[in-house]
Amino acid sequence: MGWVFEYALVDRTGKHNLAELRSFQDWHLRYALESVKGVAEVAVVGGFVKQYQVDLDPNKLRLTELPSARS
Repeated sequence: MGWVFEYALVDRTGKHNLAELRSFQDWHLRYALESVKGVAEVAVVGGFVKQYQVDLDPNKLRLTELPSARS
């Protein structure tokens, strides 16, 4: 079986960029659509996925009381 329904999020006001539209899709609209009886999957295509990068300082990490992976 293929796709049955296709939609596009469009901001005609120009207030939201593609990353904001994708975030709305991923965190709100997707869950609302998946809760509809008979919807098996919401496949997302396009937009910009927001990513986070965490940079750790190994020297500061050694000062914490976290257990070492080596012990």
